[in-house]
Amino acid sequence: MRSKAVYLILFCISALALLNLYQARNGIATVKSTFAASGGNDTVHVVRADIDATPTPTNETTIKNAYPSSENFMDSCGCPNSCNFWNLMVKKNRSMAFLCEERIHFLTNRYKLDRLVACTSSVDAGYCTLSCHPEVCAPFTREPFHVPASSVYVKNNIRTEGTNNTNTQMIHYVLDARTEGQYHTSYDRNQCPDNERPDSFPSTLSQPGQLDIATHVTTNLKILVMGDSVGAHQIGQNFMEATTFNMTQTMKEAITHIVAPDSMPYPNNHVSAIPTNGGGTAMVYRANGAMLSRKLLRDAPLGVSAHHVRGLQQHLHITTGSSSIDAMVLVSPAGWMGMEQKISDAITQETLAESVRWAGEIFGAKTVVIPTIMLSNNMFKDLQGIFFPMRKRIYEFAKYFRSNVNSSSWRGVEQVVVLDLASLSLELVRANAQALGLMKEDDGNVNSNGNKDRNQHDMDALQEALLAHTVLVKNKKGDNIQKPVALVCSETISANATTCTPNRFSVDGMHWCMKNGVGGRIQAGLACILSCAYPSLKQVAGDFSVTDCETNCNNRFMNVHVLNLTGSAY
Repeated sequence: MRSKAVYLILFCISALALLNLYQARNGIATVKSTFAASGGNDTVHVVRADIDATPTPTNETTIKNAYPSSENFMDSCGCPNSCNFWNLMVKKNRSMAFLCEERIHFLTNRYKLDRLVACTSSVDAGYCTLSCHPEVCAPFTREPFHVPASSVYVKNNIRTEGTNNTNTQMIHYVLDARTEGQYHTSYDRNQCPDNERPDSFPSTLSQPGQLDIATHVTTNLKILVMGDSVGAHQIGQNFMEATTFNMTQTMKEAITHIVAPDSMPYPNNHVSAIPTNGGGTAMVYRANGAMLSRKLLRDAPLGVSAHHVRGLQQHLHITTGSSSIDAMVLVSPAGWMGMEQKISDAITQETLAESVRWAGEIFGAKTVVIPTIMLSNNMFKDLQGIFFPMRKRIYEFAKYFRSNVNSSSWRGVEQVVVLDLASLSLELVRANAQALGLMKEDDGNVNSNGNKDRNQHDMDALQEALLAHTVLVKNKKGDNIQKPVALVCSETISANATTCTPNRFSVDGMHWCMKNGVGGRIQAGLACILSCAYPSLKQVAGDFSVTDCETNCNNRFMNVHVLNLTGSAY
């Protein structure tokens, strides 16, 4: 009898082991997970994606709404809002034996790893999505800096005094006539080669003072340009060059890469800084996700992470003695938002206000520059219904801000100014359309400087040209994409053409050839707009207003009007 009892016990143990093995092989695992709002340990059944089943957590509402604080983040590993059991139920590569939470559970139990380490390892190995990485979605908390601040920043023979002194904040700029090649951003080097393009601009863009200018900026401000590849890698890097007097040969050594490009777990992000002539700091932050918002802060593989912000603040603390920036240029990553309507839906009074608040609260910005949305492959089909109303919406928000500037809701932001990139892109495309004979050159209204202003008839003709003449190409997904001939081509093409000789100002219908004069006008406009927020004594000597200054800057530079470069120091 005793031996039978022993056999029975052994049989039960074996059966239990087989049951556990069956559950593991068929995707059922019982794990412990601590959530911020649960107040205790919840037992959750995780079911594999390749089995048609629905997970049934103990407290569904609590888990979905959990929002970890810095204190319990070590236990929750990732953000339940972006890294939870619902959106982790995706099919993984068949060669992977675990889903995300199963892998973390395996590492913490088998190898006794800390949950934070196990989570990081699981993301790096591909078991968990990037949104689960602890550095990516860690709650933002201000932390003490570990290195004493220095008032003088010396790097590669560039010496700049820290801006935490009593000197008046300033920005000045000088224009000069240059031939092509005054700027050398990464997109210019790699994607805007001269041998694929005409040797000169068409007659509508080749007059002296149109696209043959360079801008040199002197400032003691700390200025951050945030955006996608257009915002960060083109406008931002271009601004770095302008503030170092076009130090193309030494910029590679002078730049500090706080977050290196193409680094994991942030393959689409890049944060860098460079000292400027005048004692300031120029910075770029690439974030593809959306407007600066709470949602974007929780989408750091494409957006903003606490890890990046802390690194940027630490760099500023060391080099300038203050961890806050002075001005932030928020270039909306329209190319990542979708087509016309989705872009318009994303840029509202509410998202603009939230972006300004976050610029003040997280980065300490006192001034925010909001550029209008440029024409592109994603934005050309409805000028009157989407393009112009969206441009107007951004101007109206700036006006609303100035009327309510004393509100504490702005988190310390004192000025909002608009850089009208939409108008610059429109004028470039219109001039090219006229040169190609796609629209008649309208007489328009001649202003006091002898330049023609656009009117309604002109815009209707441009809209017709944009819609009637396109290049049909396939994107990486194999989908057909229409590119307006007036935006990307230097020649007219036959119907249904799939290629054309590119023009000298557009790389691909999304990016711009900054070296060919476009960069000079954008940097002049940006420096001018910033001077409205930080005016000189000469500017404020008369009847000065930020709104009038903003209008004058955009009217001067955000078009293709001929500029008089005589005495052009500001």
